[in-house]
Amino acid sequence: MHYWGDEWFKKNGNDLYTAIAFIEKRLRKHGMFVYGKEKWGCYRDDFIHLWDGSIGDIVIGHRLSYYTWYEKLFHHIDTHLIPYKKTKLGWLYAGLSDFNRVIGLVKLVQKWQAYQYNKTFQLACKKWPNITDELISDLDGYAMIKPCKWGDVDGEKIHNKYWVRVKDFN
Repeated sequence: MHYWGDEWFKKNGNDLYTAIAFIEKRLRKHGMFVYGKEKWGCYRDDFIHLWDGSIGDIVIGHRLSYYTWYEKLFHHIDTHLIPYKKTKLGWLYAGLSDFNRVIGLVKLVQKWQAYQYNKTFQLACKKWPNITDELISDLDGYAMIKPCKWGDVDGEKIHNKYWVRVKDFN
């Protein structure tokens, strides 16, 4: 853990912020919505969203809420296109995102995104080896980071060096 203004920040702070910008730009380029920040000298991805099969994610990007008419239209196509089952409470609907999930397209794209996630962090750790632990230790997607041809960083090892599971705490 590092504090703002301490010796570590004076030496590595610029590298950390540059690496965070590099990582987030590459993840967004590959269709992942990420909200990350620096906290206590580590990169924390508080929210990462892989593709869920919706056409709205492709056309307008990931949205937490839908305001305009075209965002509402894409949301309707993705979730309420076809009524398929009558229940006591009304109809159940399916949309394009459900279809993409059923045919296996979502799993295929998410596998590719996990590969790109790993590649991005491997490249960042290779470019800034002095802050490797700070980039990996506080990630939600640390399990996707595995040694490969892009680098030899193992996300599980770094994460387990700094975090203890609750059941292992006693």
